[in-house]
Amino acid sequence: MTGAAVAGQGRYLYERLGEKTFQQLCSALLAHVFSDTRCYPVGHADGGRDATRQDGERLIVYQVKWTSKPGQSPVAWLNDAIAGEADNSRRLVKEGATAYYLLTSVAGTAVPKRGSMDTLDTALAEHARQFGIPFSIWWRDDINARVDASPTELKWAYSDMR
Repeated sequence: MTGAAVAGQGRYLYERLGEKTFQQLCSALLAHVFSDTRCYPVGHADGGRDATRQDGERLIVYQVKWTSKPGQSPVAWLNDAIAGEADNSRRLVKEGATAYYLLTSVAGTAVPKRGSMDTLDTALAEHARQFGIPFSIWWRDDINARVDASPTELKWAYSDMR
């Protein structure tokens, strides 16, 4: 780990990438695993979807949320991000969305029942009831694991994060 790494961030420094490049990294990770992923242009009005894919009859929506402040309150920030996408989420459900994934550079904490991961899971369950589709999240460690499993070429394409 480099001297610039902050505790809890791990070996990938997504803050170095910036918002747009982090979104491109997430799209590349999705496309690597799911060849049918549709990646929307970065910086455009995307209507609450940075990437989508069809899995049979299912339309899965991916929304990327990056922050330059990884130490902030992750539950409040991510919950606000979902609430800020409420109109888009309702529209996407009407258009056939059956699952919603939030991909984030934020590190979660794992303390049972009190950590940010379990706490946000409770909020995501409420969003699922409100919108009628499951909400899931890929935390920083989920992204890290997918980067670890990605080809070397993908890692080199985003070498600023090292």
